[in-house]
This record gives sequence, C-alpha cells and structure tokens, in this order.
Amino acid sequence: MFKIWLFTLIGTFAGVVGTGAGGAMAFAFPAREGKFGQLLDFSAGLMLAIVCFDLLPEAFSLAALPIVLMGVLLGAGIVLLVSRFDTHTHGMPRNTFRLSALSIVLGIAVHNFPEGLAIGTALCENFQLGLALCLTIFIHDLPEGISVGLTLRVSGTSFAKATAIAALAGLSTGVGTGIGAAAGALSPAVSALCLASAAGAMLYLVLGQMLPEADRLLSTRSPRLFGIAGVAAGMALRVLLH
Repeated sequence: MFKIWLFTLIGTFAGVVGTGAGGAMAFAFPAREGKFGQLLDFSAGLMLAIVCFDLLPEAFSLAALPIVLMGVLLGAGIVLLVSRFDTHTHGMPRNTFRLSALSIVLGIAVHNFPEGLAIGTALCENFQLGLALCLTIFIHDLPEGISVGLTLRVSGTSFAKATAIAALAGLSTGVGTGIGAAAGALSPAVSALCLASAAGAMLYLVLGQMLPEADRLLSTRSPRLFGIAGVAAGMALRVLLH
C-alpha cells in the first residue's frame, strides 16, 4: 500500500509540475507559433520513443500479442472518443480565451489520465522505466501547460492564477498513476493491458494530434528534425535509466 501511495505522489508531481511549469513559461515564452511547434514536435518524438522502446517491449514481456493488441486498440479508442468532444486540447485558440482555456484544461486532464496509468503500471513492473516515463510525461506536459498559460495570458489572467490553473490540469496524472499502480499489482496480464493501453493512447496523441499540430504551426519541413531529436533523446534516456 505504501508503494502505491508513493507512486501516486511521483505521478502527481510529474503531471502537476509539468503543466504548471508550462503555464508559468507562457509568460516568458515568445508567443510565436514556430517555437511552440518545435517544442510540441520534440515532445512527440520523445513520447514515440518511449512507446516503441519501453512501453510496448515491457508489455510483450508480460503477455502475448492478443492482450497487447487489445490494450493498444483500447487506449487509442478511448482517446479518439474523448477527442471528438474536445477540439481545443492543442494549439493556441484565438477567441473566447477564458472559455477556451477551460476547454484546454479539461482536455488535458482527460488525456493525462492514461499517461498516469502508464506511469503507475511501469513503476510497479520496472522502477527505472517508470522514472523514464515520468520525465517524458513531464516534458510532454510543458507545451500543454504553455497552451493554457498563453490563452489565459491573452485574456488578462495573472501569472499566479494562470500557473495554478495549468497545474490543476496535471492532477489527473496522479489519479491515473494510483489506479495503474493498484492494477499493476494484480497480475502480469493486467499490467500488460495497462501498459499497452497507455501506449495506444500516446500513439494516437502523437500521430493524430501532436505531429499534425506541429506541422500546422511550422510552415517549413523543419519540425521533423525536432521530432527526430525527440526520438534520439528518448533512446538516450532509455540507455541511461536501464
């Protein structure tokens, strides 16, 4: 039980500090779409590396193809359904700024839950993998926090309030971590399903939202260079923490 609470605290820290730091960065971050796109593309590459070199291999070590495949499809399907009701999760909305910020916060909170699920399960199965995933989620949450902070900044919200609102979006990461840690303690098959579901959710976010948004924000083909750098950073992170 102590480990579950400890892992929940770690996941909450990664989510809250990641989005909160992004919200704070928005007040020093140049409001240029190009810079935002570069950061978004880098975090997409980093997430892709974690999915391909950590989450899925770990899931396959615990269960056979049918369970892993079912988990990937389940995770991607959940995020796809959520995305149909959330059109402001990524990017920088121009109008109705306060309402858009609330929409972004709710969207981030929903998307962060499967990420927390992955952290909790990974920490149970492989502590080093869990730490690597925490760092990845932290970096991934920065552009999301920036999107909240920039929107609130334009609406005239104060630095402290905007940072606090952005940080609140990361709380669901802690909730997901606690559930993932509890589920991961049940059986290897459940752990594999959780890891694969998180991988599927992250794959959909990367391929269906983050990379297209990076292309939209950057007019040149340079975004792929930042994505490749993100993949390389993810590979280096795996070597350093294993």
